[in-house]
Amino acid sequence: MFKFLTKIFHQLARLTKAEFHFKKPYQNDILIFDKKGSDTPHFKYFLTKKPAILHVLGEKINLYIIFRLLLKFKIPSLSSYIEESIKIIRPRIIFHNSYNIRFFQINKKKFNFKFKKIFTQSELKNHLDFKDFIGEKKNLSCDNLFVWSEGMKINLSKYIIGNYEIVGSFANNEG
Repeated sequence: MFKFLTKIFHQLARLTKAEFHFKKPYQNDILIFDKKGSDTPHFKYFLTKKPAILHVLGEKINLYIIFRLLLKFKIPSLSSYIEESIKIIRPRIIFHNSYNIRFFQINKKKFNFKFKKIFTQSELKNHLDFKDFIGEKKNLSCDNLFVWSEGMKINLSKYIIGNYEIVGSFANNEG
C-alpha cells in the first residue's frame, strides 16, 4: 500500500511541474520519442526538417490528446497517450536515442499507416541496468537499431527484434 501511495504522490508531483498545452499536434514525417536526447547532434544525419517531439516523461502534457482519449472512452494512461499522439502526428519515422521501454513496446499493428522505428544508442548500460530496463517485457521490436558495439548488439538482440548496425558512438564519431 505504501508503494502505491508513493507512486501516486510522485505522479501528482510530476503533474504540478508539467507544462500543459491545448493545441492539436501537427502532422509531421518525423517524430522524436522523448524530449531527452531530442537535441542530440547526430540526428542531423537523419533529419531534413524540424521534427515533432513526443514528451513522455511528464514534462509537457497535451490536453488535446487527453480530451480526445476521454471522448473515445479510453482511460488516459501513458501507453494510450503515446498511441493517440502517434495516430495524430502520423510520422513516417520515429527516432529514439535513450532507453525508454515504451518506445520498444509500440505495436505498429495498432496503426493504419506505416512508419519505421529507429533507435540510436546514446548511453551505456551494464548487464544489471539492462536487466532492469527490459524486465519481463516481451514482443519488443524496432526496425533499425544503431548500437555502439557487438556486445550491445548481442545483449539487445536477445530481447528486441530488429535490424542492427554497429556504428560506435555518434558523439565520439563527430568531428
